[in-house]
Amino acid sequence: MRTTSIRLDKLKFNKVKYKTLNPRVTDAYNFYTTGQTKIQQGFLKEGYELISEALNLLNNVYGAMHPEIAQCLRMLARLSYIMGDHAEALSCQQKAVLMSERVNGIDHPYTITEYTHLALYCFANSQVTRIKLSTYLATLIIWREPS
Repeated sequence: MRTTSIRLDKLKFNKVKYKTLNPRVTDAYNFYTTGQTKIQQGFLKEGYELISEALNLLNNVYGAMHPEIAQCLRMLARLSYIMGDHAEALSCQQKAVLMSERVNGIDHPYTITEYTHLALYCFANSQVTRIKLSTYLATLIIWREPS
């Protein structure tokens, strides 16, 4: 039986090169951009339906938490508010706030924007205590001391 010893000076230690990719769900992206186009053309209901379809596709692909899902929820809340469905706008915006906090972080600019929009939709639904809480959190995050 023959044994072979391995000498470390004969081995080459190469660095592994890799790239990180941020894959995009193309069907959902196409639905979202088409929905934005419809909204710009004035067809709000059609745009809402397309962005809802994009949200469903993103939920199926990415799962419950992803920044693009928060973006879709933000857009759906905005559209609901414009179309007069303030309760639906508040519901979508609450989900967007929670998701943005978890995905982007509490001090991210998107999260601060989510809180200010939440205050607006709370005002539309006459929820005064939640307005105060949302605006307080947004200003607290903006003016907090850097660590």
